[in-house]
Amino acid sequence: MRTLKLKRNVKTIVIVSIIMLVILGINGWKNMFFLNKNPLKTKAVITEIYTVRYSDYYKYTFKIKNKIYLGNGRYNNALSVGDTIIIIYEKTNPKNNKPLLKAE
Repeated sequence: MRTLKLKRNVKTIVIVSIIMLVILGINGWKNMFFLNKNPLKTKAVITEIYTVRYSDYYKYTFKIKNKIYLGNGRYNNALSVGDTIIIIYEKTNPKNNKPLLKAE
């Protein structure tokens, strides 16, 4: 009886996990699709460099129509706080953005 309950719980957890992974995958694909469909370029400034589980990242800010937006990317040793980078963002949703390259 107890083993049957445990098997049902495991099945439920597996099914819910698969559904969540599918939803996250679709959402990530949707964001990339819209970002690449109508991208706009602008400059952003590196504001912070930080580490998460032995991987280095950076945060950046940029301004669109007097509103400040945030983003992040994988850090490489060529970047420092205060550097300017080029990013692309979705015209109708600037929260959907990604870094392209370091500005000259």
